[in-house]
Amino acid sequence: MKNLFILLILSLFVTTAANSGISVSQNLSQTDIAYEDSLLFEVKIVWDGNQARYLFENPLAPTIDRLSLGKVSSSVSSVGAGESEQTLKTFQFTLHPNAFGAGYIAPISINYLIWPDSLPGELHTEGMTVQIAEPLPEPAESEAMFWWIVVLVVIGCGVAGYFIYRHKVSVALAQQDQHNPKEQFLIDLESIKKDADGDFKRFQKGIWKILREYMLQTTSLDPEQFDDSKLSEALLDTNIDKSEAGRLAIWYIRARQDRFRPIKVEPGDLIRLESEIRNLFENNNI
Repeated sequence: MKNLFILLILSLFVTTAANSGISVSQNLSQTDIAYEDSLLFEVKIVWDGNQARYLFENPLAPTIDRLSLGKVSSSVSSVGAGESEQTLKTFQFTLHPNAFGAGYIAPISINYLIWPDSLPGELHTEGMTVQIAEPLPEPAESEAMFWWIVVLVVIGCGVAGYFIYRHKVSVALAQQDQHNPKEQFLIDLESIKKDADGDFKRFQKGIWKILREYMLQTTSLDPEQFDDSKLSEALLDTNIDKSEAGRLAIWYIRARQDRFRPIKVEPGDLIRLESEIRNLFENNNI
């Protein structure tokens, strides 16, 4: 009697599931896959009625061979209304190969309850197979070493090229900033005049310095190696004009002496001296 009661209950469950308007389907995104690739396994459950009609207590957990489980997601949606309403629940599983050969996804038992009577039911998927290709061979050690060497050589050439480029740019900029001796003298003369700020002694110290530098660059003659009586004669042996050589010697000797001796000047002496020197350098080819 007890066994008969159990059979009647089971028959009721099967009849309820069969007549409840619920079904399951499944799909694989591909049945042949590279070892380095992945695939999507999808289970869809469709039933007549709204989303609350069936309760799925346990999450789906497929048993798989030669595959590992990746991302899992689910969604539910309904169309229609009232007696014509239909609901779709979808489960998606991303699977990754972990061995080559025939991968297998075992059948899944899906347990549910029919609301509001809480009558149990069960759906089953079918087993599915997927053919997994062998892994791609690893690069040979010698080949890998070759490519490492190529990469290092390319990087080295890039670094060397960068520093060569920077050097060329620096040289070009330095060349742009260079002036001939006369141009540089006039630039320095203007700077000395501003720095002196009316102080004749300070101005003379600057004149001594830039006149010496000018003569070193244009005649290779160091005026500091000559006393006052010999400097004019030494300048006459250079390519400087006789009258201009005399004036340069006078300005230099006076500036050299004014650095260390007390001097007395009249208002405007600094302006007049600076003007005389500037006119010589601007209007003569010295």
